[in-house]
Amino acid sequence: MTAAMAEVHAAGAACAGKPPDWWLGSGTVQTELAKGVCAGCPARRACLRATLEVEGEQGVALPGVYGGLTKAERLAIHRSRGVPTPPGGVRIPWAKSGVATRHGSWGAYMDFGCRCEACVATGREVMRKRKAGDARRTADARARAKV
Repeated sequence: MTAAMAEVHAAGAACAGKPPDWWLGSGTVQTELAKGVCAGCPARRACLRATLEVEGEQGVALPGVYGGLTKAERLAIHRSRGVPTPPGGVRIPWAKSGVATRHGSWGAYMDFGCRCEACVATGREVMRKRKAGDARRTADARARAKV
């Protein structure tokens, strides 16, 4: 736990003393329980602010519910704030630890939702190649069926 999160807990967070698997569980029931506790928490905004700050510094989205939002919901906030797109390939923020996903890659486009020009161009090219491959396989299958 970071110093910012410790301050949130000290400020009377509703999650203090609750089972951690509610926030870190991947099931719908755990997520809904966590969001229900967060909804009435006086420290919810401070928790979300601290979590977004930590994720931004580390470049990794934390699993689970923090500040009433899931990992996917927090990723949407990070994306809405803009993903840096300097030339020459830069690690995408909020990528998995140790993964050096670069702009202009399929992973940056699909996995992290980057919509810079390089990533969009790569996404289009990959889809074009996939469609061409599908058409070729379909034509091959039809040719074999006629034999």
